[in-house]
Amino acid sequence: MNGTAIQNVVASDTRVDRGARAFAIRLTVTSVALLIWFWTQSLIGARGLPGAVISDRLHGATAPMNLYLHAHPTAANALLIVSSAVIDLL
Repeated sequence: MNGTAIQNVVASDTRVDRGARAFAIRLTVTSVALLIWFWTQSLIGARGLPGAVISDRLHGATAPMNLYLHAHPTAANALLIVSSAVIDLL
């Protein structure tokens, strides 16, 4: 092998090493992030609910509109079409 061929092999090995190292770093960061997420979810789950009913102000404020749309499927379909058209225009 001449000098250029050896340099090409070394450069190729270096790229493979960098790729493997980058993959290992990404895998480690993802694993740690998932572990932290599952840990925080277990803390939230252990906390329990303050009351017997899950509710908030937004659900309370939009409940009448939700009931109306359930009772009037044509209006619900029209709202879906119009909101989709607006999103498409954006």
